[in-house]
Amino acid sequence: MLIHLYNDDIHTELFQDILVLLNTQDGPLEFVAAEHDEGPVCYSISANYAYPLNEEEFEKKLPPGVAWKTLLNQIARKKQQCEVPGAAPFFFLTRERNELNWFSFGNEYKNHYIHCDHWDYFIESDQRYPIAFLVASDLLQSFVYQNMENVLKAVHEETKGCLMDLCINKRDINMKMRTADCCSDCMDDIKEAINDGRLVAAHYLQLMSILESIRQQLLFKSRYTIERKPSELKISGRNKNIHFVQLGNLELKLNPLERTLYLFFLNHPEGVRLNELADEEHYNEIYQNYQELSVVLNNEQIKKSVDQLCDPLENSASEKISRINSKIKRALGEELAQNYLITGARGEAKTIDLDRKYVIHSA
Repeated sequence: MLIHLYNDDIHTELFQDILVLLNTQDGPLEFVAAEHDEGPVCYSISANYAYPLNEEEFEKKLPPGVAWKTLLNQIARKKQQCEVPGAAPFFFLTRERNELNWFSFGNEYKNHYIHCDHWDYFIESDQRYPIAFLVASDLLQSFVYQNMENVLKAVHEETKGCLMDLCINKRDINMKMRTADCCSDCMDDIKEAINDGRLVAAHYLQLMSILESIRQQLLFKSRYTIERKPSELKISGRNKNIHFVQLGNLELKLNPLERTLYLFFLNHPEGVRLNELADEEHYNEIYQNYQELSVVLNNEQIKKSVDQLCDPLENSASEKISRINSKIKRALGEELAQNYLITGARGEAKTIDLDRKYVIHSA
């Protein structure tokens, strides 16, 4: 099932990071960007939210939020412009406030609003985490409760670390994210929804995996500021998939040639210059690994790709390293990524700084 996310006015890089975070857990749900050819602006209420506020002024000086009905009508029009099927979940990510200053809400047409501004007042983490958390938890709620009326009947006004906490005090979102769990009453609702066919069990398991991964990443990053101890890197299975163990088993999603090159540098802690990739020993190692990982290409195609990658006159290896590093930063954030990047000055040996005691291999 496709889950469509539309970027109204948040930074493009943040939007892409949210998509990456939501797609790190395998399952039948795929989170994709909803786009359309820009015509007239769907709506532009005000840009007053952009003026700076100190913490004391935050609640009392915020500009009036937009009415739910107005927002949901505009979201429905945007969904139609993006040619998203009416029954498909559609999430509108925006910095625009709503009238009740809620983090998120949706309706029976699976149209959802996610507020993406002012997170620095409520949490001490990268804002992609709460936004992705809201997308996953709101999607689960919509499967279980079908409409906002039922959601409002089920929410807990008193915060107790459940996904259905209302978080009247908005800073309570921290507890909600650090538990990423459901109370017994809400679990009964989830089981009933699965039995009634409103919720597919595989969808539930994937969404909970996403929420648990976010929880573990938040906790790990909090500890990392003190311990400075990187997550273990697990290489597993025939496809040698790469996971960050202590970050909720977060997968680094690389294509087969990128994964081949990354595993090559993992296997050479001493570092290798790019112009040495064509050396017979290095070339054969790369060729054999790519042959194992690339199940859809024939030997001629594999050789052509490896020849280009290892050719010192080509820019293929540098381009692959740049893409790999970009994916690592997007998955982990700038600070944590430093342990895992392929680095080295131009013309010098390229290496990965990670202490190899943190690299584990499993079948």
